[in-house]
Amino acid sequence: MKSFLCIKQFIFLIAACSCLSEAASAQKKPEWVSNRPFSNEYFIGINFAPKTGTDYIEQAKTKALKDLSSEIVVNIHGESFLKTTELDNEVKQSFQENIKTTVQRDLEGYEQVDAWQDKNEYWVYYRLSKSAYYAQKKLKFETALNTSTGIYAKARDAETAGNFYEAIQLFLLSTRPLEPYLAETFDAGLKNKSDEIMTGAILAIDDILSKIKVVAVNKTLKIKTGSASALNLQVKVTYTNAGRELPVSNFPLYCTLSFSTNNGKGSPTMAAVKTVTTSDGTNTTPFSVSSSDKISEARVATDLFALVKEQEDVLLSKSVTKKTPAFDLFTIELKSPTICFVSDEKNFNKMLGVNVLEPALKDQFRELGFTFVATPAGADYVANITADTRAGGQAYDLSVTFLDVNITITDPVKNEQIYSKQFPGVKGVKQDPGAAGNEAYRKLINGGFKTELFPELKQKFGNQE
Repeated sequence: MKSFLCIKQFIFLIAACSCLSEAASAQKKPEWVSNRPFSNEYFIGINFAPKTGTDYIEQAKTKALKDLSSEIVVNIHGESFLKTTELDNEVKQSFQENIKTTVQRDLEGYEQVDAWQDKNEYWVYYRLSKSAYYAQKKLKFETALNTSTGIYAKARDAETAGNFYEAIQLFLLSTRPLEPYLAETFDAGLKNKSDEIMTGAILAIDDILSKIKVVAVNKTLKIKTGSASALNLQVKVTYTNAGRELPVSNFPLYCTLSFSTNNGKGSPTMAAVKTVTTSDGTNTTPFSVSSSDKISEARVATDLFALVKEQEDVLLSKSVTKKTPAFDLFTIELKSPTICFVSDEKNFNKMLGVNVLEPALKDQFRELGFTFVATPAGADYVANITADTRAGGQAYDLSVTFLDVNITITDPVKNEQIYSKQFPGVKGVKQDPGAAGNEAYRKLINGGFKTELFPELKQKFGNQE
């Protein structure tokens, strides 16, 4: 019995000690956990992580370092070169995030002052000497400034030499080393020199782009309906300054043809080609279009996205791509193709007094948008019609006549046949053989011409409305 009582007393003492220990632990919570300290000599980072997993210590350290870095990052909407520029909010926000990320990534020289935990949380306290931080930051800032100054000088040389594509690339590149320091205000001299390069690069790029012009050489594009066409978008790209005009070589262009849809249904489509100017500032970009393409616009513009592609991770790249490119539009002139008819229409080897197939075929080509010329010289197409009848015998007291027709359409420039159609043995029946021949002609016009010939011609030469 005594033994049992002793055991109970021992357990009670252990529990009491545990309670006293927890109470003592709670009382030992350091002041910095409850009240964040302030220091003129140190940047301070304090944070905690709940003890819900196995990596709570690393979480607390990461959060404390992030807190420390947030003390370093100044308000870039205040004393920053961005305040006096026309960069939009998206670019400024991107810059702000980049600065925060860079400061946290490059953080060094900090020390852990203390750590504390209870059964629920783990806390970490870091600090970083401001004098040590700024001394190291100044050395890095000076190195970056020297690098940027050298690149900026090369950019000005390229601009003076008329190498505008290279100049823009170098102006963009000159700003990259300075990006991590743009929000720093600890050294007025370095900051002013940095702002001069950043602002100078922005203004130089704006100035170059504002003085570049794209001019269509062949302003009017003539497209023949009813045939495939080759369109050449010819432009000259120049830089004009103080009355002096220079060709812009090796400059990226974006050439487009926009097509409307049939009957206004569906979304417009576009064909695009990326290219560059030649040494004399010109460019010719070919497009092939079919007879069914309905071109609503032809356009050649400076390709701002290609302009910054090599430097797309530079802060100022986003501001360049948001500008309006230099461009010129082409006038689309639809021209009807011309066709000449050569017709040899006979009835039992005798020429008809008036051709009947030719006017019927002309009606079909007129509907397809063609115009007619009297001679093959200069015509886009030549239509040849040969037709004659032959006896087919007697049926009771009626005469049977067969009509044989051959139609070919040629391209006189290429000297090649591009379409042919035969109607052999079209049957006509009348009391007189000649009348039966005339009946076969009429039968062909009202039958095969409408049901067979016209659909094929429409597919071959038409606009397919």
